[in-house]
Amino acid sequence: MHVQILLNSWLAAFNLNLEVWLSIFIGILASLLIAYIIYRLQKKETTIHKQEHDAKLNEIRELHLQDSEKIRVLYELILQSQKGSLGEAESTVLEQQIEAAADNITDSDSDHAQALKAIADKDKDKADDLLDKIAQREHDLAEVYHLRAINEYRHGNYQEALKWCRKILELEPDNFEALADLIQNLNKTDQHNEARELALAKLNELEQEAEPDNEKAFSLLSRIISSIDTSVEPEQVGPYIFKAMELAQRVYGEQSHQVASIHKELGLYYQAKQQYQESEEALLKALASKDLSSDKAKSNHNWTLNALGILYNELGRYQEALDCFQQCYDSTAAVLGTDHPTIIYSLLGLGTINCYLGNMTEAERCFRQAREVGINRLGKKHKLAQSSTYNLTTILVNQGQSD
Repeated sequence: MHVQILLNSWLAAFNLNLEVWLSIFIGILASLLIAYIIYRLQKKETTIHKQEHDAKLNEIRELHLQDSEKIRVLYELILQSQKGSLGEAESTVLEQQIEAAADNITDSDSDHAQALKAIADKDKDKADDLLDKIAQREHDLAEVYHLRAINEYRHGNYQEALKWCRKILELEPDNFEALADLIQNLNKTDQHNEARELALAKLNELEQEAEPDNEKAFSLLSRIISSIDTSVEPEQVGPYIFKAMELAQRVYGEQSHQVASIHKELGLYYQAKQQYQESEEALLKALASKDLSSDKAKSNHNWTLNALGILYNELGRYQEALDCFQQCYDSTAAVLGTDHPTIIYSLLGLGTINCYLGNMTEAERCFRQAREVGINRLGKKHKLAQSSTYNLTTILVNQGQSD
C-alpha cells in the first residue's frame, strides 16, 4: 500500500515536470541549431577572407618576382645601367646584357615583368600603360615610382625622372637610393648646385651617425665630384677628391676600381692645376689597379688611358701619348667594335699625335674614320662629328686637297 502511494507520487512528479523537460530539450536543440548556423556563416566568411587574402598574396607575388631569376637579373641590370658614373663602353655592354635578359621575358609573365621588359626595350608607352595598371591595384607606389623614374631615365628624360624621384622621397624620406638617383638626375640636368647641396646635407647626416655607412658616403662624394667641373674649379673639387680617396682606400682597398676611379679624378685635378708630375703619378696609379673584373673597372681604365694620352700630348711626349691612345683604341675596339662612338675619342687622339709626328697619311685615316663613325652614329651636328670634320678638313687644306 505504502509502496503504491510512493510510486504514484513519483509518477505524478514526473508528469508534472514533463513540459519543463521538453522545453529544456527544445531550447538545447534551438541553441545547437543557432550555433551551427553561426559556425557555418563564420566559416563561409573566413573562407571568403582567405580566398581574398590568398588572391592578394598571389597578386603581390606576381608583382614582386624576386624568386624569378630572369626578372631579378633584368631588374638589376636596368638599375646598374641607370648609374651616372658609367662610361659609354660599359653602358653599351650593359645594353647588350639587358637585351639578352629581356628576351627571356614572355607574354605569360606578370605585368611587373612585362613593365621591366618594356623599360629594357625602351618601349616607353607600353611601360607607362603597364605601370598605370599596376598602380591602380594600390601596389607599393614607391616601387612603381622607381620604375617610372628608370623608364624616363633610359629615354633621357631626366627632368621627368627627377619628378618621380621626388615623389618617392615624399613617400619615403629616408630612401637613400631615391636620393642618390635624384642627385644624379640633377647633375644630368645641369642643376649642379642643388645636387651638391643635397649630397652634402646627406653626407653630413651620415657622418653624425655612430657607425656611418661608408659605401653610401663614397657614393655621395662621387656625386659631389661629378657636380663640379674639375677643369674650371679645381680648388673647389680638390677637398672632395682627397676625402673620397681616403674613404675608398679604407673601405674598398688600394687595388679596387673605386680607388682607381678617384686616382683618375686626382690626375685630372692636378692637370687642371698644371701640376703635371703629380697628374702623371695619379693616372699611372689608376692604371696600376688589378681590379679589371667588372665593366665599370674596364671603362674607367680606358678613360684613364685617354686622360694620360692628353697629358702626354700637352707635355710634348708624343710617342708615349700615341701608345696610350693606341691601347685605349685597341681595348675599346675589342669590347665595342670599331664603329662605336666611344672609339672617336681614341681616334681623335691618334690623329692629333700622328700630325705632330708628321705621319699625315695615318692622321688623315684616323680623322676620316672618326668622322665616319661620328656622322653615322651621332649625326653631323654632334660635337664629336664636327671636331672630326674640322680636323680632317684642316689636314686636307694643308695638303692642298680640295675635298
